[in-house]
Amino acid sequence: MLKKLGLVGVALGVIVTASGWFLPSKTVVVRSITIQAPVQTVVYLVGHLPEHEKWSPWKAFDPTVKNTYSNPSHGVGASMTWRGEKIKTGSMTITDMREPQLIVAELDFGANGKAQSAWTFQPSDNGVNVTWSYEADNGNNPLKRYVALFFIKRKIADAFDLGLTNLKHVSEQVAESQQSETYHIPDMIPTHFGVSN
Repeated sequence: MLKKLGLVGVALGVIVTASGWFLPSKTVVVRSITIQAPVQTVVYLVGHLPEHEKWSPWKAFDPTVKNTYSNPSHGVGASMTWRGEKIKTGSMTITDMREPQLIVAELDFGANGKAQSAWTFQPSDNGVNVTWSYEADNGNNPLKRYVALFFIKRKIADAFDLGLTNLKHVSEQVAESQQSETYHIPDMIPTHFGVSN
């Protein structure tokens, strides 16, 4: 009986492993939102890395996370590193920036590999349509493909949804404040480029 159970276990293992080869070799996540704010305001919040503190979703998943930023912290080559109990360590470096249409960044998770993240900004009648995307190569490891498809992809999608919701709230709040004559907060986000932290 034990021998039969062992053979069944081996067979299931072979089937699961073989099935993994047919799972997607890449993890792709795309999320979008419409923000009622000037495109320059939204791009500033994304392109100036310290501004991520105002809308990034990651602290909701790991309150212990601490970020460190390069100087300058805006433009191609600008980077940030993070360290947290749950999300561990990693870095993000801006590799392409075409204001106010596109920002692309490389994510480095150390032993867990690399990925690419991008934000596109499309002005619309209601403000700006923002799309946040993520792409990572899962390689030829069947187990990694399973984990990516059934765990990592969902987790990233949830984080992006939260991040975009936060970005919408902050951007619209800033846009409203910029139109108010009573707004005097020193760190008000400018409505033009060329101003860095």
